[in-house]
Amino acid sequence: MTSKLQPSAPADEEHTAGDGVNEPIEEQRLTEGEVRERAVTGAAIDVLRGLSVRFIGLIGTLVLARLLTPSDFGMVAFGATFITFANFLADGGIGSGLIRREEPPTRADLSSLLAFQFGLSAALALGIAAVLSPFGEIGQLTAVMALALPLTAVRAPGVILMERQLSYRPLAFVEIVESLFYYGWAIALISYGWGVWGLATATIVRALVGSITLLVVVPSARVIPRPSWSRIRPLLGFGFQYQAVGVVNMLRDQGTNAVIAIVAGVAALGIWAVAFRILQIPLLFLASLWRVSFPGMSQLVAARANIGETIEKVVAIAAVASGFILAPLVAATPAWVPALLGSQWNDAVWVIPPACLHLMVMGSISVALIGYLWAIGEASAVLRATLAGLPLMAAVMIPLLLVIGVPAVGFGWLASAVGEAIVLIGAARKHTQFSIRPRLVPPTLSATVAAVLGWLVAVELGTTVLAGLAAALVALAVYVLTLWVWHRSYLLDSIRLSIRGVRQVVRSPALQ
Repeated sequence: MTSKLQPSAPADEEHTAGDGVNEPIEEQRLTEGEVRERAVTGAAIDVLRGLSVRFIGLIGTLVLARLLTPSDFGMVAFGATFITFANFLADGGIGSGLIRREEPPTRADLSSLLAFQFGLSAALALGIAAVLSPFGEIGQLTAVMALALPLTAVRAPGVILMERQLSYRPLAFVEIVESLFYYGWAIALISYGWGVWGLATATIVRALVGSITLLVVVPSARVIPRPSWSRIRPLLGFGFQYQAVGVVNMLRDQGTNAVIAIVAGVAALGIWAVAFRILQIPLLFLASLWRVSFPGMSQLVAARANIGETIEKVVAIAAVASGFILAPLVAATPAWVPALLGSQWNDAVWVIPPACLHLMVMGSISVALIGYLWAIGEASAVLRATLAGLPLMAAVMIPLLLVIGVPAVGFGWLASAVGEAIVLIGAARKHTQFSIRPRLVPPTLSATVAAVLGWLVAVELGTTVLAGLAAALVALAVYVLTLWVWHRSYLLDSIRLSIRGVRQVVRSPALQ
């Protein structure tokens, strides 16, 4: 049973009561069961979206690689670095405050948010253009690419409305459409003779097409920007803390690269870069869970659900599901890395086990607790947890780099998980009661045993693709068998939820 939320909106001196902007956006109040159903479907949709976008990117890159030079790609990559960081700053995390709010936003809220983000994005674009344009072609390319920033900001209201309703199908559709236009435009113009400028202007086309598509499929997101400091100011505190977590993580990742290069050398950094690409397989899955967790927990908090029980269930299911990816991946690595990439990348093999153990433990905890803490407004706790992990990571990683090389990064990740988990669990237990260990230990130990046995199979059979496949299958079989004996209920729950999510993706209307 669903109902419509109709809370009274606060008065705003900048808008009159009769113009409709203070009326709340009509949205569906989700029951506890509907939240869980949509969260499962949303995670499945987001995983498929990620795979689709990466596949389109792979095909597009293969074509572009034949049309452009490495220097061309390097210039666009330089510009993309600036644009990514500027887009990150322009978002400001302000919209996150509207996602977690119990009452739906009004059109005035969305108009104010749009004005804020559009203005900030435009200012950043002009700043980038003014600073970099004098630096020849590479600066001019970056200036052109920066024009995409305000165009991307236009979609902010629509993203918020869809996130609040856990409706990820329109967002996935937008990303796939804009990716197709990006590569289509770039390939067409480069073939016509525009060279690297075809790829740079494709950034603008992608932003424009994506924003227009979102406005078409989400009519309620069509608002006119109207600045209102009184509406934006209450969102800033939470928004900045929310965004600060991303900034710290970004600095941590860049700092990790710098430390590896300084302490172990550029070759070691290359090994880490390859290992990190391998880890994108489980990270894609976890990123989808992280994305759904915050709005999902916000809706459950609003529905007055039993959050402690929900946290326990999310940890258990996230851990079990992660093991299906991580155990076979670790097992196959000794065979697949040399077989597919060459023996010169063998050092990357030893990075994967500790890194995957970190993802198994910290990934499962963070999916449940970070989303919950953000949902109740405890963004500072998430920031403290992120900061707590940094010195532990450095204390373990830097000395080990001198001894074992790049695998030290994985052990550094494990050390950081200790600090992060302690802060997250402590902060969450101030508001609700739950138990992590009984839900996390069985799948973690099962995945570890399965990965070790599969690894031994790979080493015994040799460095071939078939050997890696055999090792992965052995690890998967051992994992399932162990959980069937030890943790059967959550194993069955994970399988049922996965099947249900895929069915919902297939059965639901295209843009619902």
